Amino acid sequence: MQFIIEQQTQFTTDIQALKERQEAGQQQIEENRERIRQLLDATLSLVRHGEETDRRLRELGQETDRRIQELPESGAHTDRRLDALIDVAGKLTRRNGGAN
Repeated sequence: MQFIIEQQTQFTTDIQALKERQEAGQQQIEENRERIRQLLDATLSLVRHGEETDRRLRELGQETDRRIQELPESGAHTDRRLDALIDVAGKLTRRNGGAN
């Protein structure tokens, strides 16, 4: 009878220890769940930031391409204006030189 009582006491102690471990494990699961949620939030934020950065880089690339395509026309316009200035300067020089 004493043996059975000792065994019952040991079983009760073991079951209590298992319950405590189970509660600790459940608490750890909840903490891990919260950390996973935080990591997911941070990851999604980084993804959105990366997508926004990609979009802005595409826009800047398109703007750069547009400006590069405008360079020949801009250069031609500058050349025409320089030619006109040279022509005016030449006429003024000939006129002033002819008056002397």
